[in-house]
Amino acid sequence: MKIEAKDDGLFCDWLSIWQVHPAHAPLNSGRIVTYDGGGTSVFERHRAARIQGSHSTSCSVKSDGRCVVLSGNFGRLNRSDNLFNFDPLRTLERANVAAQFAGLPLFQLHDCGNDTTPVGIELAPVGHSQRHFEQSRTRYEHIHLSRIDLTKNYSCGSVAAARSVIRAISGKSVSRVKKGVGGDASVWWSNTRYMLKVYIKALEMEAHGVTSGAAYEYARDNGIIRLEIELKRRELSDLGWSDFAEFLRAWDMGKVHNLFADYEKILTVEKISNDADFIDALPQKLRVTAAAFLAGRDVKSMMSRRSFFRYRKALLDYGIDISDERPAQLNITVRTVEVKAVTAPDWYWQKVA
Repeated sequence: MKIEAKDDGLFCDWLSIWQVHPAHAPLNSGRIVTYDGGGTSVFERHRAARIQGSHSTSCSVKSDGRCVVLSGNFGRLNRSDNLFNFDPLRTLERANVAAQFAGLPLFQLHDCGNDTTPVGIELAPVGHSQRHFEQSRTRYEHIHLSRIDLTKNYSCGSVAAARSVIRAISGKSVSRVKKGVGGDASVWWSNTRYMLKVYIKALEMEAHGVTSGAAYEYARDNGIIRLEIELKRRELSDLGWSDFAEFLRAWDMGKVHNLFADYEKILTVEKISNDADFIDALPQKLRVTAAAFLAGRDVKSMMSRRSFFRYRKALLDYGIDISDERPAQLNITVRTVEVKAVTAPDWYWQKVA
C-alpha cells in the first residue's frame, strides 16, 4: 500500500468515534456500576479496554454489544514515531484494524462522498443529502465524531530558532481561552471547545526517550515545531461535523483546511528581537518572561502581581529589571525566523508499512 501525505502537510493525530451496530458480543473488560442509597443500580457502563501496540503505543476500545467506541492515535499505533501521520479517512482505516483485532464490528461509512474505499469500509452512493442519509439509514447508524486532532509541522531551521518562536508567541492571548506555557518548549490555549497547542517536536520526542533515528534527526536539524488543534465535542457539533461523513466531506471541500488556517495565524510573529545567547543561558523557567520583556511587551499584564515580583526578583540576578524600560545597554539583535509548513519527505513514507 502506498501512502502519501496531503500536499499542505495537514494530518490527523487523534480520533474519537462511536457507532451503533447490530447486536454483537460485547467486549468484556469490566463494568462501572453506581448504586443509590438502597443498593439499587442506577447507572452502569462498560469499561474501555486498551490495545497495547509496539513502541509504547495504545488505543482505547469499548462495546456494550450495540455501541462500539474507539479512541486514540490510530495512525501512531505500532509505529516508532508520528512525526507525520495520515488523513482522517486513512486514520479510520487504521481504527478499523484495531476494532477487528478486538473482535468488534467495523465502522461503516455511508454517503461520505469520497471514492477512496479503505479495507473494511463500505461507501454508499454519492450525492445524497444529509436528510436523505438520515431517512434511508437502515442497518447501521452513521459514525459519530466526538474528538479529532488536526496537526501540521513547520520548519524553523534549528531548535534554537524554534525556541525563539515559542517565546515570541507565548505572549499572545486568545479571548475566552486559558493559556499555559511550558518554558520555551511549548505553549497552549484551551477551553471547552478546542485546544490549540504549539511545541518543539524534537524536545517532545526526547521527553519520551527518543534521541536517535532518522525522524528525530529530521525534527532536530530542521527545528520542527508542531501546531495541533484538538476539536472537542461542542465545537464539532457547532461546525456540523459530529457526523464523521460530514467531516470528511468538509475535508475534501477544503473547509477543514480553511479552519486550520485561521488557527494557524497564531504562528504569525514580527521579527524576533532578542539576544539569543543571553536568553538561552537563562534558566528555562525565566526565558519566556525575559524574551517578552526584551521584545518590549508589558510583562506585568501577562501574569499576576505575585508572579510578576517573583520573576522580577529572579531576573535581577541576571541584570534585568522587568519593572523598568527595556535596557538599552544589552546588545539586542533583530533577526527573522522563517516558519515554513513542511510535508513528509519521501524517505519517511518508505518505512511505513
